[in-house]
Amino acid sequence: MIVTYYSYKGGVGRTSALANIACLMSSDPDHPQKVLLWDFDLEAPGLHKLFRPKDFREYGFIDIAHQYAETGKIADINGYIYESIIPNVFVLPASGQIDNSYCNKLQAINWLSFFDSNPKEKGHFFKTILDSINSREGEDAFDYILVDSRTGLNDQAGICTEVLSDLLVILFRLSKQNFDGLDHLVPAIKSQLKVRDKEKVDILPVASQVGLAASQKLVSDYRKHAQEIFKSKILYYIRFDQDLVNNEELLCLNEKIGELWPTPPIIDDYKKICDEIRKRNENDSKTQQNKLEKLLEQDDQTTAIPLIKDLLRKRPFLRFAWLALQNISPVKSDQEEFMNIVQDIKKRYENNHFAYKWLGDYYINQIQDTQERDTRNTYLSNAITEFQDALSCAPKPDKVPILRQLSKIKSSQGNIEEAINLLKNAKEILPENNQIALDYSLLYIRRGSNYFTLACQELENMPKEIMQKNWYLTYLYAYLGEKEKASRCLEWLEEKGHTGLPFKLQKAYVLLLEGDKDEALELVPKKINDVMELANWAEFYLCAMEFNLALELINKSKNKREIRKHKSEYKHIETLINFFKQDTKDIEKENVIKAWQDYSDPWNFRELLFFKELCLKRKKIPKGKIDIIEELIRRQDLFDLKTSQRKREIRLVVETFF
Repeated sequence: MIVTYYSYKGGVGRTSALANIACLMSSDPDHPQKVLLWDFDLEAPGLHKLFRPKDFREYGFIDIAHQYAETGKIADINGYIYESIIPNVFVLPASGQIDNSYCNKLQAINWLSFFDSNPKEKGHFFKTILDSINSREGEDAFDYILVDSRTGLNDQAGICTEVLSDLLVILFRLSKQNFDGLDHLVPAIKSQLKVRDKEKVDILPVASQVGLAASQKLVSDYRKHAQEIFKSKILYYIRFDQDLVNNEELLCLNEKIGELWPTPPIIDDYKKICDEIRKRNENDSKTQQNKLEKLLEQDDQTTAIPLIKDLLRKRPFLRFAWLALQNISPVKSDQEEFMNIVQDIKKRYENNHFAYKWLGDYYINQIQDTQERDTRNTYLSNAITEFQDALSCAPKPDKVPILRQLSKIKSSQGNIEEAINLLKNAKEILPENNQIALDYSLLYIRRGSNYFTLACQELENMPKEIMQKNWYLTYLYAYLGEKEKASRCLEWLEEKGHTGLPFKLQKAYVLLLEGDKDEALELVPKKINDVMELANWAEFYLCAMEFNLALELINKSKNKREIRKHKSEYKHIETLINFFKQDTKDIEKENVIKAWQDYSDPWNFRELLFFKELCLKRKKIPKGKIDIIEELIRRQDLFDLKTSQRKREIRLVVETFF
């Protein structure tokens, strides 16, 4: 986007505004813009002093223009652009040095000769210059070209305002001389823009050095006058600060803003103008992110996907772009294009942990879509490699969700010790994070009853208001024989209003774990009309090792039309009950696993974990059969990593860290 800064009269702070807004654009922490400053104030150039070059350049724009005027040849403009000492700011200076030679070249140029008779054309010279600048790609491409125009009514000013502009920022003081000029100038500019088919070029009026007017009434009158001239109700302004303006400093450099306290009003004014300019540029990544946020809220993935692609290409380290990508479901063709984009980012930026993590997630997703064991193992191996590479280059807070994913993968492989060690690393980074503590405690429960005390210690250190903590502690206390503590947890849950189906089930399981089986069985409802309630109570009968009662409950319910329609919603638990039933033929493990995989929702294995421990203690079911619970949990670990529900959780965890 080409933004030209123009003023009818000098001394209004035009160059200072351009320079400071360039600093704000280039130093945006999330959306740093690569900015080219084109010094077209050829009578009094000054940008080369504000933005000094890293390496001295002897020549500038005037040399290219003079050569064209003399020979008709156009040198490559990129050889005259220098990188300034301010990051992301580049300058096309008027010249490397201002001397007699410069003045002679400037006076010898007839700018009108640079254009042909067609007023709609830019002219061969400026078209070639702009094409050369715009041909820069990737990291070399400029996001903005800010043109510092000459003041007044002249050929140079006309070129800047009418030829070199996608947006025109006109600065003026609240004074009679400025308004006498603007009364004629603004309509003339609009008329010429219309002739050149550039009516879409916006004009942003900015009153500068506000505060010098004689009275508030005069300010109000001038404001109304300006609104009439520009046909705009919105009028931006830059307040006057005598000390800061006279020093002609780059106030909006990050290190400078930190030194100035309290923050001068003029800096806030520059920021508002900068934000307005960026809002008007639909290719600005900050503007694109704001648009993308709204599209995702509306679940408009069709419009969002091209924006995500563009953002990833332009801002490969933009966190929001990766979070957006993580939370959409692209069709196959888009998925393939995203894969190419991410692979390219990975190749160009070896330290981009977002790319590695996305690829790890991609391979995890593929596991659920194939039945070939070797292929599944290959995908899992690839995922582990990508996550490990992400871990090696991610900043500390970003390591935590990656460590959690690796821990879940190791858990899915049965490597509980490795999974625990990975969570230990996560805990060292964020010792107060409750999600990590909960993951940690669940792995202790997975290791068996010998580790239940450690699980209790981990959970007891978490804030009391976390419901899941109380669910697990209730079971742990009941299993360990600490009835009083289990009762207190149940009372707390009841006080918090958790008195529905989950609470009734919890109470029944506590009685079961405490050895009061008969009392626990009495809590099973006589009539069940809900599918999920049926599956939960059937599971309770399974954990009580009352397999016949479980099957009887299911068979009775099959006659109910509303439950019969949702047979698949309890088929998984029915298959597992039949598998454990001692007086029936063994059902193949793969049939059980398939039934659980076909079930549409993730299942909480909390109760089955404790059932497994009770079985091992009482030795009523062969260990070979009990092991199927561990296998189902491992499969669930991978399912958790794949589902969009899990992804949203990971997103929230990532955002919480910051």
